[in-house]
Amino acid sequence: MPDEVYAFELDLDLLLEDMSDEARVTPVFKPYSAYPASDRDLAFFAPVQFSVAEIERAVRKTAGKLLDSVELFDEYRGESVPEGKRSLAFRLVYRADDRTLTDEDIEPVHQKVREALQEKFQVSLRS
Repeated sequence: MPDEVYAFELDLDLLLEDMSDEARVTPVFKPYSAYPASDRDLAFFAPVQFSVAEIERAVRKTAGKLLDSVELFDEYRGESVPEGKRSLAFRLVYRADDRTLTDEDIEPVHQKVREALQEKFQVSLRS
């Protein structure tokens, strides 16, 4: 018998669940659009029990094809933030492959994102 014996346990259900997560799927090449992007900031108070990843996934799912990227650029806990919440601010970048987007294209999508966050995560919008 060898001097050392090693063992491990693998939770296959957890591994398969994690692999099916949209955020972990291998990215597919997408040509860069020649049209300019338009960005909007979204700031709100969110309960601490929800992760940034959950919120980001909901934003991506709600915004659909026009959303090019979403990035958390500020997180704050402390004075002037309600108890049990944190202040989060995201930059959402919208872009179309075939045209320059107008405010009329972006605003309904951005409003839909706001409403989805309020409904699903009980956020209090700051902007």
